[in-house]
Amino acid sequence: MSQLMDFHIPTHRLPLFYFAAGATSAVVLSTIYTFLASPTSRHIASPLETQHTSPLRINPYPSANYIPGARDIATPHGNVRVYEIGPEEGRKVVLVHGISTPSPALAPIAEKLAAKGCRVLFYDLFGRGYSDAPADSTYDERLYITQLFYVLASSPLTWDKFSIMGYSMGGGIAAAFASYFPAMVEDLVLLAPAGLIRPESAPFTTKLIYSGLFPQSVMEYLVARRLKSKPNLRTTPTASDQDPVNAETAGVRQAAPEAFGRVVDAAGIVNWQMEKHAGFIGAFTSSFRKGPIRGQHEQWRLIGKRLDAQRAEDKKDSTEEGLKIGKVLMVVGLTDDAVHTPELLIDAFATLGEQNLEVLQLDAGHEVPVTRSEEIVEWVWRNWEEQE
Repeated sequence: MSQLMDFHIPTHRLPLFYFAAGATSAVVLSTIYTFLASPTSRHIASPLETQHTSPLRINPYPSANYIPGARDIATPHGNVRVYEIGPEEGRKVVLVHGISTPSPALAPIAEKLAAKGCRVLFYDLFGRGYSDAPADSTYDERLYITQLFYVLASSPLTWDKFSIMGYSMGGGIAAAFASYFPAMVEDLVLLAPAGLIRPESAPFTTKLIYSGLFPQSVMEYLVARRLKSKPNLRTTPTASDQDPVNAETAGVRQAAPEAFGRVVDAAGIVNWQMEKHAGFIGAFTSSFRKGPIRGQHEQWRLIGKRLDAQRAEDKKDSTEEGLKIGKVLMVVGLTDDAVHTPELLIDAFATLGEQNLEVLQLDAGHEVPVTRSEEIVEWVWRNWEEQE
């Protein structure tokens, strides 16, 4: 008994002890949740059904009276939140957001495109914002392309040809879609895109967390701890902010951009999702491991080959296999350590071809489309107008 009473943990081992205790708690809670969850449930409901339970005093992503043109559609994979704004006769543009922050991240771009007369369609990816999270699916390009077709089919208009802009992982989704369905894509705009991220560029901690050494519940617990951040900070991002886990929110804390009369609180929205969307962390981790973040070189090469063929045949006005303006537009942040801009540019030019890519480089991090929306829209618009 005296030996038990004298038990103590050496100071230098306390961090390991706390980690083990936290991880054990996560496993226990996950087991209980799995046991209690309905075995027939095929998706995890979005906060539309659970938001009344939140202790947050201010909702950074209200379900109503924020972004206009909202609708919720039922699909075999769960409900999806969709927004459609702008003149019905305008140029059709689809926006696809990144891995962590839902539609509000691209709301500044959507608002400015609609003001120029575009018909803009954007939506919350599965497991983000007000879209349900499929419980029995891998979050890979197949799921996300399927979701995009759900969104297109939900419109009262015909979306058989459109421009598509993708941010971060949304860039990977957009590129994949364009590679598989070239006749539907008039123009491709990639904003700090994933898809070509080199595996060796990931920080050691990220590699360790996603290495497969930890059970799923422990991995989700560790990712949630890293995602948690303070909303509305105006501080300079640190090096850790540029990790792919939370890079989408880093610089937004500095600039506090607005859309539709409301500040885009990217960090606050991520925290809100962790608190209120039971499927968010699972969707995030599955996307990071299996989503269109790396290894898309063949798809990008295919886009480049089609653009080469388009140029050789001098069919710049045809979008059957190429693009309306004859090249891919890309926007990058000079200090973006999430997609590693120098490496991205080398690999993008190598896969697409020197003549098939035009790049706008801005003094920003991975949050570039959120904080520099005006410059981006004006640059893209000039490129589009030149081909009209």
